Amino acid sequence: MTRRPVGILGVGAMSPFGVGVPALLAALDGESAPGDEDPRWGGTITSRRGVVPGFRTRLLPDRKAVKVMSRDAQLAVVAAMEACGGLDPAGRLGLAPERFGAFGAAGYEAAELADVLDMMLAARDPEDPTRLSVERLYGPGRAEYHPLAPLKTLPNMALFHVGIALGLRGPQLALGSSAAAGIAALGEALEAVAWDEADAAVVVATDSMTGLSRIEAMVEAGLLPGTTWPAEGAAGILIGAPSPDCARVLAWEVGQEPVENDEPSVSYGHSADDGEFIAAQAARVLEAARAAGGTGEVRDISVESAIGYSGAAAGLLAVVLAVHATKQGGMARVLARGLAGDVAALVVGRP
Repeated sequence: MTRRPVGILGVGAMSPFGVGVPALLAALDGESAPGDEDPRWGGTITSRRGVVPGFRTRLLPDRKAVKVMSRDAQLAVVAAMEACGGLDPAGRLGLAPERFGAFGAAGYEAAELADVLDMMLAARDPEDPTRLSVERLYGPGRAEYHPLAPLKTLPNMALFHVGIALGLRGPQLALGSSAAAGIAALGEALEAVAWDEADAAVVVATDSMTGLSRIEAMVEAGLLPGTTWPAEGAAGILIGAPSPDCARVLAWEVGQEPVENDEPSVSYGHSADDGEFIAAQAARVLEAARAAGGTGEVRDISVESAIGYSGAAAGLLAVVLAVHATKQGGMARVLARGLAGDVAALVVGRP
């Protein structure tokens, strides 16, 4: 079987710059997205949170589905719609839905406080209201938990909602919460189309790090207090048979840095090589991109300094910027690192 060429046909984005790719492009000019004040912390951890301004649930095609959608899923659906030029991309491209894949990465979809508050109040230990009673949690507590609320927390639900909204029934793959996972999902989608498992695919990465539990994860990982801040966002990338001038992924690679202190008492391992692994990976992926026909100067693309820490969305949001950075030629490289030392590198160009 001959490997087929694959191109990037469309991109979508939700970011603290606003709804849509045009707003995100300000990051290419070195701008930093405005951040809302976060009154929950009083400045002790961070006074800033990078929420998506202008986002409303009316942007979603099925507003009844909102009750079973996490914030991550809502952002993902809108980013995917932008990348695909609206609903029914299979019909627009003349493809069978069974040949149209969906691949994605999403953050930990933790329950919203409003969904679990009544359950937790009902589960308090009568003898010590500062503690929870397991017996009451599975008794009166469970009775206060809406039966649809758990659907928001399933790890593959963001991709599920994208597939339902766009009518996609081809191969699917949902990955977890790392910034590198979005690039891994894109790489798997590229392989599926290149080897004729699908004719096209949409890839999404989405995360909302602005919730309390996600901010606690940033603190545990040592990101807060620090120079970054919690953010949210989503990216969508449509791939398929390329046109002569469309951007292509020239090379990609995922891997794992060596880590230390990686035992059960430590939630996140710490890199043991001071970035040497990802530097070597960056060099390898650039060499592979040149071998694949990439030419010109290379621009390194990142979004964290512009929008804050957007978790699983970060890597693919940078790829969206990389596509636009190569419109006038050259190549753009994206490096992404997860909290546990998982890393990914990718180069976009127009050979």
